[in-house]
Amino acid sequence: MASSQGIRAGRAFVELFADDSKLVRGLRRAERRIKAFGKHISSMGRKLTALGAAVAMPVALATRVFAGFDDQMRAVQAVLGATSKEFDRLNAKAKKLGRTTSYTAAQVAGAMLELGRAGFAALQIDASIASVLALARATGTELPAAANIAAGTLRAFSLEADQMGRVADVMTAAANNSAQTLEDLGEAMKYAAPVADAYGLSLEETTKILGALANFSIKGSMAGNTLKNIMLQLADRNVRARLTQLGVATTDTAGNMLEVSEVLRDLGNALVNMPKADRLSIMNELFGRRAVAGGIKLTAASFDRLNEAIDQAGGTAQRTAETMDSGIGGALRRLWSAAEGVAIAIGESLAGAISEMADWLGRAAGMITAWIEGNRELIVTVVKVVVAVTATGVALMALGMIISALGSGLGVLIAVVTGAAGVFKLLASVLAFLLSPIGLVISAVAALGAYLVYASGAGGKALTWLGKKFNALKEDALTAYQGIADALAAGDMALAVKILWLTLKMEWTRGI
Repeated sequence: MASSQGIRAGRAFVELFADDSKLVRGLRRAERRIKAFGKHISSMGRKLTALGAAVAMPVALATRVFAGFDDQMRAVQAVLGATSKEFDRLNAKAKKLGRTTSYTAAQVAGAMLELGRAGFAALQIDASIASVLALARATGTELPAAANIAAGTLRAFSLEADQMGRVADVMTAAANNSAQTLEDLGEAMKYAAPVADAYGLSLEETTKILGALANFSIKGSMAGNTLKNIMLQLADRNVRARLTQLGVATTDTAGNMLEVSEVLRDLGNALVNMPKADRLSIMNELFGRRAVAGGIKLTAASFDRLNEAIDQAGGTAQRTAETMDSGIGGALRRLWSAAEGVAIAIGESLAGAISEMADWLGRAAGMITAWIEGNRELIVTVVKVVVAVTATGVALMALGMIISALGSGLGVLIAVVTGAAGVFKLLASVLAFLLSPIGLVISAVAALGAYLVYASGAGGKALTWLGKKFNALKEDALTAYQGIADALAAGDMALAVKILWLTLKMEWTRGI
């Protein structure tokens, strides 16, 4: 009669192997729970990561925007040698213009830097920067270029910084009412403006002449040199004497030079009835080959629209800039400028804390560097420890991947359990042999012998050896049977299977 231990062992075996429903259900429950927990943790991680990124990104962007603006303003301070009070005033002006115009604060700071390099003091920059912005927008010119042109023209005519609005208005009127760009006009001014100022021409008169020349395709440096040479010729005594012979006055009663356009207009009237050859000869005599083309055209030029626009240029730059910014493009530029203003405000509020942290980290890095220099041998040891820690980290990462895959692994296990009923039945047969009377062990030995014949190719030798060692095999089988039975009675399925496997492995090894 079977013992109580055998009955319990058989029942446990049947529940776990012959009828795998309970095992499968348990494994599936574990799989679902592990997968659900993993998904929950992953979802929480994704949400926290997204939240952190959502919070960090604007702060990082604001800090970067402010850093760029602050770098520009520090450069302005360095170039000007400005005091803290002057710097604060310009800093506030740049931020205000950045919020209220289509230019960003950083762009305004860049224009201030150009003016500072042109010799403008802090108060002069403060007084002129808004007009420079209007000039750039009204003429579609890059802001740094517009700042350079306006600053050079203002200086060439010996004007004060508070006259920058006048410069911007006149140059806008000329650029937008003649066949030239602001860059062309600025290039012409490089050559003509210093001589015009010495000659006594105003900014407006000089600009009118350069605009007229541009309409004849004489522009840029060519226009500047042409006007410069005409003025120098008109100031020459011999040329003035020759003009007097022609009935053309070059000075007023006080001995001051008349405006170039007036002299040239009178010259054109004096030569109008002359044969073309004589007229051309006189023009060449008066202005020389370098300026004769411009002189000929200016004697007959009449550009009322251009002259009127320059005469009534007050406020032109600002009005034109507002018109050009009145569309969707201007609205988007103003929106971006306002957004940058918000970013600068955020970055500025964090600047102190970030600067302190950066300074502290810098000092700490310096101390660490000094310590490393004095402890080179220790560093080598630390590197070895780091390698070991890194290897441990890699191992932990691998362990984490294994744990993460546990849920899926359970699914595979379920598939194995449910799909391998035949294997479990085979194991059931083996266990039945072990749990049966000793006579059935002989059948197990015979089966093992047959397998050895198939697997090793040395069947005859193995069977002879097994025949001689049958008694030893019988003892091993009985011992294994008792161990498996005890393990199953205790509910330790893992131990039972382990004993079975080790017994078979041991006998296989002996067979080999």
